[in-house]
Amino acid sequence: MNEALYVVLDHGFNAMGLNRIEANPLSINIASQNVLTRLGFKHEGTLRQRHFLEGQWYDEMWFGLLGEEWANRSNR
Repeated sequence: MNEALYVVLDHGFNAMGLNRIEANPLSINIASQNVLTRLGFKHEGTLRQRHFLEGQWYDEMWFGLLGEEWANRSNR
């Protein structure tokens, strides 16, 4: 997943000229949060009890990555 998301981010920032990309995994999806963090995303907030699934409420995590952060990360 890390490699696939890297290609998508690179295309978004470099080919499409996007300034910001967001991701919103559920709080229980630790693997996705770890992938995002490894690629440079910053945790920007948590929407508490945002989603009700199978009889339980789950928080939604908000992550963001800016084009300038991606460029700085890629140049290392």
